[in-house]
Amino acid sequence: MQLACSCGNGESKLAAGAMLSILLSVRTPLCLILFFVVVGGCAQRDITINSEPPGAMVYVNDQEIGRTPLTRDFQWYGTYDVQLRKEGYETENRHATIVAQPWFWPPFDLFVELLPFHVKDHRERTFVLHPATSQPVDQTIMLSRAADLAAKLQSSEHTRPATTYPSTTEPTE
Repeated sequence: MQLACSCGNGESKLAAGAMLSILLSVRTPLCLILFFVVVGGCAQRDITINSEPPGAMVYVNDQEIGRTPLTRDFQWYGTYDVQLRKEGYETENRHATIVAQPWFWPPFDLFVELLPFHVKDHRERTFVLHPATSQPVDQTIMLSRAADLAAKLQSSEHTRPATTYPSTTEPTE
C-alpha cells in the first residue's frame, strides 16, 4: 500500500512508506497490550481463618469480619492485627503477616495480572483458643495491683488536681 501525494515525486512515496511502517510498528504493540487487557486474567488473593473451636468472632485491624471458619479476599500483602473472641475462651490477639509469593513481586506482578488465566493465592491461618479460667482471683493480689496502679496515677505528670469542691462548707459565725 502506498500513499499518494499531490506533489507527484518519488520522494513523497518513500516518505509515505516510512510513515506506514512507523504506524504498523506502533500499532502492533498497542494491539498486543489491548489483547492482553481484554483477554488477560487476574490474580485472586484470599485467606481462610479457622479456629479451634469454630465459631469465634474475627476482627482484622479492629474491624469485625465474621465468624470462623471464614474466607475473605485481601488486596495487600503485609501485617494484619487479628483478634478472635469467643465466650468462655480467652481473647486471642496476633499479628498475621502475609508475604507475597515471588511471582507477585514487582515487576513480575504486572505480567501475572496480564496472563490469560487466573492466578490464585490462597492463604490459611488457624488459631487455637484456650478456655478462660474460672478460678477465683486472690483478693490480696487484686488489692495490691490496685494500690500500685493508684500510686502510678498519683505520681504521673499528667494527673491534674480535682476540679470539684466539697459539698459542705464550714459554718460562718
